[in-house]
Amino acid sequence: MIPYNRHTIEKDDIENILKALKSSNVTRGPITEEFEQAVADYCDADYGVAFNSGTSALYAAYKAVGLENNDNIVTTPITFCATVNTAVMCGARPVFADINFDTGLIDPIEVELKKDGHTRAIVPMDYAGQPCDMDAIMDVGIKNKIWVIEDACHSLGATYKNRKIGCIADMTVFSFHAIKTITTGEGGMVLTNNKSLYNRLKVFRNHGFVYEPKWTYPYDMVEMSLNLHMTEFQSALGLSQIKKIEHLLEARQTVVDIYDSLLDPILDGIIRTTIQSDVQSANHLYTVWIPPEINRDIVLKELHSRDIYVQVHYLPVYWFTYYKNAFCFKKTLCPNAEKFYNGILSLPCYPYLFTDKGYRFIDIFKEVIEKCRKMQ
Repeated sequence: MIPYNRHTIEKDDIENILKALKSSNVTRGPITEEFEQAVADYCDADYGVAFNSGTSALYAAYKAVGLENNDNIVTTPITFCATVNTAVMCGARPVFADINFDTGLIDPIEVELKKDGHTRAIVPMDYAGQPCDMDAIMDVGIKNKIWVIEDACHSLGATYKNRKIGCIADMTVFSFHAIKTITTGEGGMVLTNNKSLYNRLKVFRNHGFVYEPKWTYPYDMVEMSLNLHMTEFQSALGLSQIKKIEHLLEARQTVVDIYDSLLDPILDGIIRTTIQSDVQSANHLYTVWIPPEINRDIVLKELHSRDIYVQVHYLPVYWFTYYKNAFCFKKTLCPNAEKFYNGILSLPCYPYLFTDKGYRFIDIFKEVIEKCRKMQ
């Protein structure tokens, strides 16, 4: 069986987790603080706040900028639903800006057109590990006094115009889910250079509490929130992984380079998602677009029947039943996103794929494509 993605946990990672489990703390403590600082330092950011998931990190980021009823966010429909769900949970309405078909990334011109007087945040998402056009998006945010929260859950380790993702937006949200660049099993983090936002993030991570040692009762609850802490043993895994992130990124790049060389002869109408010249992708996904004359759904089912679990990223968020019912979104809202979805396919992409079964996949993929071509 070949999954579309998988984690990379090695002996040193396991040893680091065991040390944490034997320490006096297992919930958030000094290892988590060290992990936060390590990720912030790697990304050239001032502050990092760790959470128990990327979803929790998104939620806290929205709460930190005061997202509430009558506000909206402008974001992409080509993203995992958590990007939007957490804003809706704050009472906000999602406004969808269409994408650039070649890259799958939100179009800054569309962002400018879709924002209005109720827009509290612009939320670009770095699809497949490739950063969005952050200069253009930040310009829209700064000019209109709108926060920019970058959903970088795919792009830890990526760069935009020689700057690390994590230091550009007002807040940048990472995920450490099992199949991301580095993993803590589940987990996330928000990076920021804004001390006020940093302090608010810490409040929303911990039940809405603020602390004052001189008080008789040492804390007060000033906001409504939840327990969103990361554990020490998760942080220990993350700390081990961030120390070798460049090695993990190089391993992903090797997979991409092999794909680019081996798939070229068989693409013939199948389009590789464009990587812009001024970025370095984190290569979370390797995506191709299957043209209408080759039925993408048949290709997917044929590969699944051979134990190769390719995926589709993503169904436009507003096509989900909840969003159709709650907000009356209709199809044709974002034509580029819908065309993109109808043909996109994520091929297996993870470190060391081609030292395992990856070469066999290339042969099978070629066979399936040729079979599906003949079916038309």
